[in-house]
Amino acid sequence: MEPEWIQAMQEELQQFELNNVWELVKRPDPHKHNIIGTKWIYRNKQDEHGQVVRNKARLVAQGCTQVEGIDFDETFAPVARLEAIRILPDIMLSVCMCARFQAAPKESRHLVVKRILRYLAYTPTLGSWYPKGSEFDLVGFSDADYAGDKVDRKSTSGTCHFLGRSLVCWSSKKQNCVSLHC
Repeated sequence: MEPEWIQAMQEELQQFELNNVWELVKRPDPHKHNIIGTKWIYRNKQDEHGQVVRNKARLVAQGCTQVEGIDFDETFAPVARLEAIRILPDIMLSVCMCARFQAAPKESRHLVVKRILRYLAYTPTLGSWYPKGSEFDLVGFSDADYAGDKVDRKSTSGTCHFLGRSLVCWSSKKQNCVSLHC
């Protein structure tokens, strides 16, 4: 193994010790206790030009076996992989909105999460699909007419946002009040 990766692994283990998140114990009898395995995850951290700036090693518990190519942590993370965003933009938004309130959970927020899960269970055929190779630019437009209404002199403004060729968000709003001065 390359020295850079060994150093990255040592840094990860030092962080465990520094934060007191683990302690070494004798291995228990596997017939009486379930032993959770661990796995090293290696990743190159790159700068904006794609140059490797450092190696990062993470030691993770193997609680579940995941399918190659689907990383559930990254799918629902605020910064997600492009492949996950192509398939799950609406789900990701809902989950991220709920994740904001994890520090102070409440019954009402729990009900919102249950509502999202019911939606997912009963609408498996709905959603946005962005096949590989499709245009995937986020483009927004906005416009306003200054005092466009001749009767009340209120302005109307609007925005629309496209992800590729699909409209994903829009708004149109008429001004609430008009300020007059002499």
